[in-house]
Amino acid sequence: NYDMVEQEILKNINDISLCSIIKKGSTIIVNIKEKLFIEDMNSENGADIVAPQNMTIKTLNVVQGTALKKEGDSVKKGEIIVAGYFFDANNNKVNCKANANITATIWYSHSETYQKEKEVFNRTGNKTINSHMNFFGSVFNIKTEQNIFENFEVETSENYVFDNNLLPVKLVTTTYYETEKSIIQQNFETEKSNILELCKQKALEKVPENLVIQNTFETVLEEEKEFIVTAYVEIDIQI
Repeated sequence: NYDMVEQEILKNINDISLCSIIKKGSTIIVNIKEKLFIEDMNSENGADIVAPQNMTIKTLNVVQGTALKKEGDSVKKGEIIVAGYFFDANNNKVNCKANANITATIWYSHSETYQKEKEVFNRTGNKTINSHMNFFGSVFNIKTEQNIFENFEVETSENYVFDNNLLPVKLVTTTYYETEKSIIQQNFETEKSNILELCKQKALEKVPENLVIQNTFETVLEEEKEFIVTAYVEIDIQI
């Protein structure tokens, strides 16, 4: 019974993690895999394979360790894909260095939000003006009006009173322009292509130079008050 022979080999030789025996014609083939232990391991998780970033696993071939994820799984950054342990023939947990061949798909993305409505402020024509003179550090008020506007824009100008700066007298004028708020409807379709292109370029800027881009695509999510535009750059990596 080949199964019994395999179990006896595993029980009696501690340095073997896998043993299989098959017969082909008159030949018996014995396959043995040696255990790869980590020396002086301080913790069970010291040799796990973890996801370097959010990804979806495409292929997963474990050489040593215990797979906690499978092909097709979406994995968050920092999650363990292959744990640094296995169970021997006696079901004892043995710490080891996880070893696996893994390919995965990752994405770099950028999003922009486009509001369906936009607040704008337009000047009403009403204004107040304050002005004063600066002369050798002293301030002399010329015109003082109280600003009573709830919404306003401010403009300030400074000019020398005398030509050629014969005397350093500066006239400072501050003007407060009243504004009123209004809501305008924005047309997303007229700006959609520009926003999509902006998102795509911003996403591409995040991709390291050594990675090969597999695909790019965009999504548009419509909410009650806004559109959320996201561009994705798809890349396959090997861990």
